[in-house]
Amino acid sequence: LLAIMYEGDLFEARQLIQKFRQKWEESFPGLCDYLDKNYFQSEKRMGAWMKAYRQDAFYAGMDTNNYVESWHNHLKMHFLKRQFKVRADRMVYLLSDVVVNYFKNEEFQAYVR
Repeated sequence: LLAIMYEGDLFEARQLIQKFRQKWEESFPGLCDYLDKNYFQSEKRMGAWMKAYRQDAFYAGMDTNNYVESWHNHLKMHFLKRQFKVRADRMVYLLSDVVVNYFKNEEFQAYVR
């Protein structure tokens, strides 16, 4: 499954899926049914986890959660001011108004430059 997930070529990734099915269908039909239902059901669904579908996306090189961890750290340090206990309504306000506007401004500034 890791080989399927990290394969960069779409044709090769599809070939790996077929090989996986051929190898495990007889021994583990429940696993193959589960994967077909939850992961291999559509191009959109496969695009969420397979590298082959992310080649043209701006986040194509982000194969780890380091970007998410960095963003979470930025959120805690800059927007929450190191407060560890934040009420839910305050968090919703920060995310929907303050953070969204901040990143819209950042994107605008990058566009203007």
